[in-house]
Amino acid sequence: MLRVYILIFLGVLLSFSSFSQNPHLLKDELKLYPNPVTEGTIYIDFGNGSTSYERVEILDVTGTKVFDAMLNTENFSKHKLDLSALAYGNYFVLIKTESEVFSARITIN
Repeated sequence: MLRVYILIFLGVLLSFSSFSQNPHLLKDELKLYPNPVTEGTIYIDFGNGSTSYERVEILDVTGTKVFDAMLNTENFSKHKLDLSALAYGNYFVLIKTESEVFSARITIN
């Protein structure tokens, strides 16, 4: 059952759908490994949680985007990313789909 929420704010009608009934949530399917990254390579496995192109962004601790890629997850659920150009330290990974944003912290040693 899809719930629709309607809110009237300053005379403008807004509606929001509830995505809680989605059986394949990215956060339940996604695997990001190894963490910490020790040899400059990280793997992202989308499992069955994705069926199209997904954007992957990596931000440093100041919020500057240091990596950006579109991954085809329709035919390949597991992807290898070369992060050897990044300096040692902590980073944030954002994976954006049509309906979700997944975030995780990684460390590069």
